[in-house]
Amino acid sequence: SYYLQIADVYSDLLYLNSKVDELKSFAKYVASNRQWTKECCYVIGNMYSLLNQHESSIIWLKRALIIDTKYESALIVLGNEYINVKSPNDAINAYSAAISTELFV
Repeated sequence: SYYLQIADVYSDLLYLNSKVDELKSFAKYVASNRQWTKECCYVIGNMYSLLNQHESSIIWLKRALIIDTKYESALIVLGNEYINVKSPNDAINAYSAAISTELFV
C-alpha cells in the first residue's frame, strides 16, 4: 500500500492535527503489515507521543534507530520526547545526531 511507503510522513500529519483515533488505527494497520520496520516503530512512537506516553514513545523511537541509526525523523522526535521527560542532555544528543546525519548524507 502507498501509505506504508510514506507511513512516517502520514503519521506526522495525523500527529500534527491531533488525530488520536486515526493515528491509533494507522499504527495498528502498519504494525499488522510492516511489523518491525523502522517506519512501524516510528509510527508507534508517534502514537505514544500523542497519547502523552513519552517513555513508551522513547522505547519505540529507539527501536526504529536500532534498525536505522541515521533515521533523521526518529532522531528529531526522540529529541522532542526527551524534552517532554525533562532530559535535556539526551535531547541535545538526539538533535545533534539528526543534524550530523543530514550534513553528511
